[in-house]
Amino acid sequence: MEGKRQLEKRDFGKRLSLDSSLVEYMDSNKYIEHLLTQLEEQHRSLWREKLAVARLQREVAQRTSEGAM
Repeated sequence: MEGKRQLEKRDFGKRLSLDSSLVEYMDSNKYIEHLLTQLEEQHRSLWREKLAVARLQREVAQRTSEGAM
């Protein structure tokens, strides 16, 4: 009977360890998803900035060519 209790305690400890590993794994997956979301947002923001710069460059070039006439 005593040996069975010790086995149950040991199994419980293993299960607890496995559960905490699973929680850490899930937490790290959530963190990775969060980082990916941030990266996608930064990528979209950078793309918008590049488009804005290109638009301004076209506008400057157009006004420069109009002023040269």
